[in-house]
Amino acid sequence: ENTLNFTKHSEVMQFIRELGFLKDDFVRLCVNLDEVLKAYDELLALREKKPMMMDGMVVRVDDLALCEELGY
Repeated sequence: ENTLNFTKHSEVMQFIRELGFLKDDFVRLCVNLDEVLKAYDELLALREKKPMMMDGMVVRVDDLALCEELGY
């Protein structure tokens, strides 16, 4: 249940960062598939420079109401 009345996942993540958690420097808000693919290519280029191993990228739907409709 969303008791803090956030409507977007990006708002939740911003709130969490403001609390002092998550300092990930690679966060992109994409509005279409082309932007997601561009972000993926960008992450691939940065992958070798990251201090930890990566095996993929997480793509989230930002609209929390739509997430509920989709079953998340």
